[in-house]
Amino acid sequence: MRKWMEASLTAAVILALIFALPAHTWAQAPRYDLLLKGGHVIDPANHVDAVMDVAVSKDKIAAVEKDIPASQAGKVVDVSGLYVTPGLIDIHVHVGHGGAPLEWFTPEARAHTRPYGIPADMALQAGVTTVVDAGSSGADTFLLEKEEVIIAPRCGYWAF
Repeated sequence: MRKWMEASLTAAVILALIFALPAHTWAQAPRYDLLLKGGHVIDPANHVDAVMDVAVSKDKIAAVEKDIPASQAGKVVDVSGLYVTPGLIDIHVHVGHGGAPLEWFTPEARAHTRPYGIPADMALQAGVTTVVDAGSSGADTFLLEKEEVIIAPRCGYWAF
């Protein structure tokens, strides 16, 4: 009888300790860091053109599926009515001075005259994640372009 009482007391103490733990101790870490919920996904490479959810984990697309539970993500963003695509590539931009006026890409130079140019931060807002300069640099402007675009970009989006 004494052993039974000791075992019951030990079990009661263990249960008391378990239930005394904060609730967040019991919660599992979310499976995904970010969940884009209900967007129209267009991904030609994977033959997807439908309303789906996109889950991101550790800066990578982890899942593209219908109805991923919101409880599986740390942050959920409702993107209903919006298009969700992989980063778009703009194969004809002018990031250097050869094809645009000096300082055309600075934040204060939003209104441009011909030739037109699009600053990198504006490209990102439009879903463009990769740009290809279509030959704005030449012999007269290459060193300036190298200094301002390749070596010391004015925004944090360039990945040279």
